[in-house]
Amino acid sequence: MQSRSLLALALALAALFRAGEARAYEDQVEIAGAFGYAGRLAGADDFQGPDHGFGFSGTLGFGLNDAWSLRATGLGQVFVPEPRFRRSALLFETTYALDVLRVVPVLGVGVGAALEGHRGVREFAPAFSAFVGLDVLVTRAFLLGPELRLLAVPFGGIDGSGGISLSASLRLAYLWDRF
Repeated sequence: MQSRSLLALALALAALFRAGEARAYEDQVEIAGAFGYAGRLAGADDFQGPDHGFGFSGTLGFGLNDAWSLRATGLGQVFVPEPRFRRSALLFETTYALDVLRVVPVLGVGVGAALEGHRGVREFAPAFSAFVGLDVLVTRAFLLGPELRLLAVPFGGIDGSGGISLSASLRLAYLWDRF
């Protein structure tokens, strides 16, 4: 008798708290911005420039299905104090999201081009990125979450040795249905 009442209680609670449909990114368009810390991890040892600063980015993304998305990301990093070192990149990325209900782990890779500037010298070079993030769906239309991004400019760059930088930022995105 007691096991029946426990089973009935469990079924009633399951009906009240049933899981919603996992559709965080399916058929969604995303516009996002991020701001945070940026640090140079590698480059020439004799480079006379700063190693710490801030990073910012803007993203336009398209959800292909519930797991895969394509993104175009514009990224900027400014390392201070004077003389400032700047790195900008335009990246085309693919992302994989473990589409769960409210907290969505995201990882991705990208390829594109970077422009570096320091002491009046500018250098254009290929760029690669890898990132991990955790998107928290505040509503069906807004998400907020941390993102950790590695940006590599392995061939050339302003110091001739290529460079690697890491940024940790907070991302805010607006989502809407594309159909």
